[in-house]
Amino acid sequence: MATATRRVLVVGQFRSGTTWLSHIVGSPPVRYVHEPDNFRHDRLARAATQGLGFMPSLEVGEEAPAYRRLWQLAFAGGWPDDRRVRVLRRVAASRSVPRMLRIKLALRATRLATDVASPPPIVLVKTVFGGLSSEWLAHEFDPAMLIMWRHPLNIVPAWIERTYPAARLNSLKAIRKRFEHTEAWPPPAGEGFESTAWAACAIGVILLEAASRHPDWLVVSHEELCIDPLGAFRSVFARLGLSEPKDLRERLSDTDRPGAGYDIHRKTAMQPFRWRHRLQPSDRETVISAVRRFSETSDVAASAWADSPALYPIEEGPAGPDAEA
Repeated sequence: MATATRRVLVVGQFRSGTTWLSHIVGSPPVRYVHEPDNFRHDRLARAATQGLGFMPSLEVGEEAPAYRRLWQLAFAGGWPDDRRVRVLRRVAASRSVPRMLRIKLALRATRLATDVASPPPIVLVKTVFGGLSSEWLAHEFDPAMLIMWRHPLNIVPAWIERTYPAARLNSLKAIRKRFEHTEAWPPPAGEGFESTAWAACAIGVILLEAASRHPDWLVVSHEELCIDPLGAFRSVFARLGLSEPKDLRERLSDTDRPGAGYDIHRKTAMQPFRWRHRLQPSDRETVISAVRRFSETSDVAASAWADSPALYPIEEGPAGPDAEA
């Protein structure tokens, strides 16, 4: 590595299980930095992505100084406990301060924080907003890369529940560049299942194809992680070169219970097959149609989706209507 800190970057789609994975792998002694680029959580993310959009589409070689500083701080372990930094961040978050000044103060706080930070031996950073810039991030910071994906049949209903802006996603630069001259183009207009399914497949293709260009990147399927959590997580720790925690079984058991919303608790064994209880037949066909459409443009995604445990025969899934919805 370029520095004494071992860096790991977890990249995935919204609602693909990245928080669950990062919670397990990013427990002490690993320092976990949660979504530094999430503009809902941190003023810095808004300042650093000015002009880039909420999901930047950067290619290797492009300059993005403010965005780079955001990630430099993240890989240094995140915001340090420093009084001067806290004051600057507090002022930068104040609505009484003019917007442009807030942006300048947030970036100034970043520079100061990076200067005073004491990077931990191992830091794991997680993002669901940086997927379209994954190769840029890998080139700039040389982390161990882990790409997390989930079958569209499971992604789409989760996005619909959270009303993710499919039309906005479908207009992003990287998506237009990849699909504009393919049979998958154009994306459906508006929101709804058809547009959401298109967006989920498009972003999934870009992530999987980026990983296919880098054999050293680790690619993890949420469904496969759920089929055999203990074995799959042991493989993740080994592939990342991290020591397996003695309490790994207990960590997994603690999350294996009913949950909702954004928490990380779920009945693990039911996750690969939840789409069967969440999608009406017509909505299932809409998602399957999008999968077929994008499979014709990407052999990489077609292979991954076809082999997913989400498509295992029904008798291997959760039995009956009592499965968690």
